Amino acid sequence: MKMSFAVACVKEHLIKHGLVYTVRGKTIDYGPPIDTVKGRGCFVEVMGVGRCFVQKVSPTTIDHPVILEHSGYVPYSGFKTIEEWWAKIEAFHAVGGYLWKVERMSQ
Repeated sequence: MKMSFAVACVKEHLIKHGLVYTVRGKTIDYGPPIDTVKGRGCFVEVMGVGRCFVQKVSPTTIDHPVILEHSGYVPYSGFKTIEEWWAKIEAFHAVGGYLWKVERMSQ
C-alpha cells in the first residue's frame, strides 16, 4: 500500500524524527493489519520517505482537539499548535476519521 503527505510540515517531521501522528479520513484503509513486534498495523510505502509502519490509534470526533492537545500528540504532528493541526484536519474533511501513528522503517 502507499501513503502520501500533502502537508509539508507533516512529511518533514516524519523525515526528521522518524515518527509522526496524522489524521486521515474514515475511508482510508492501508490493508489488513498484521501483528508485529511494533504492535498491530500495516507496512506502507510513503512517497519521498520510504517504508513505514502505520497504526490506527483512535477515531477523531468534534471534541477531539481537546483530546489531541492533552494526550501529547501535538509535538509529534508536525504542527506548532493544536489550532493549526485541527484547522488542517477540518480542511481535509478528516473529522470522523482516524488518528494514525506513522513510523519510518527505512531512510
